[in-house]
Amino acid sequence: FEVPPSAIGMGRVRSRSRSSRKESPCTESPSLSAAAAAGAGADETYTFKGLSATGCTPQDRRRFKWVIEQRRYERPRSTPGGGPPFQVHHGEKWLDIGAHKGYFALRALAQGASCFCIEAEEHNFEALRRNLAQHPTARTMRALVVPPSMSGVLKPLKMSRKNTRHSLFEVPEGAAHSGDVQVVPTSLTLGLVLASHGPFDAVKMNIEGAENDVLASVTDWGAVKKLVFEYSFDVWPDLAVYDSLIEALTRQGWKVHPEAIPSKFREDGWWDRTVTRANDARLIWCFR
Repeated sequence: FEVPPSAIGMGRVRSRSRSSRKESPCTESPSLSAAAAAGAGADETYTFKGLSATGCTPQDRRRFKWVIEQRRYERPRSTPGGGPPFQVHHGEKWLDIGAHKGYFALRALAQGASCFCIEAEEHNFEALRRNLAQHPTARTMRALVVPPSMSGVLKPLKMSRKNTRHSLFEVPEGAAHSGDVQVVPTSLTLGLVLASHGPFDAVKMNIEGAENDVLASVTDWGAVKKLVFEYSFDVWPDLAVYDSLIEALTRQGWKVHPEAIPSKFREDGWWDRTVTRANDARLIWCFR
């Protein structure tokens, strides 16, 4: 079922040049850039070992493969640096922030977990609801999860050509961004989500650059014992910012196991996008 907006929600959905007609997530929309619309086609169904979901862009196909086929969020043997395995277990309660179209949630549900999914972008959210419609232990909510300084503030979501890369801060297009934005009806902090919609055993997060302040601001994780998130170096290339987040998580009691950073970047103190071929995110696994 769908969770109603939080008490601090911002009211009705507003986005640039919206019409009143109902739109498919895979058809051209005034709230999407021309380039984004051009990359979207008719719904396709992706299937792998009994798990099925729909999508409509090349990014969707790649994300389904990355999350479900390759199981990149999971580490069945160990996490980097000799850390413990990271897996979804039967009976766990997962919070999925930046749920996109529900591919990780489907994976978690297939393992016997329940999942509360939060997605900000309107068309991704509609696809998320459809993909999870047959799963009674899945809940969905359309919202932005923001740091406390942005709570209750009407902050536009920058729309990327890639439907996996919409961001509060920066999109891959940089200075070439079309200027398209989408206003999300609800904004709330991670602390409020944990307190109001939990308890949760584990959290998965992918919010394209907003993770720094969102994670660092949490004062009470409740029952959460596992966390995995993607760190966006294309948004925050200064490694001092990255190190500050790792230190903040450590102070919160987390044991942190990040994917490796190229040694040259570590020496320079800066993430160099000119040599990464757009591979600018790193997964970080944490345990309490």
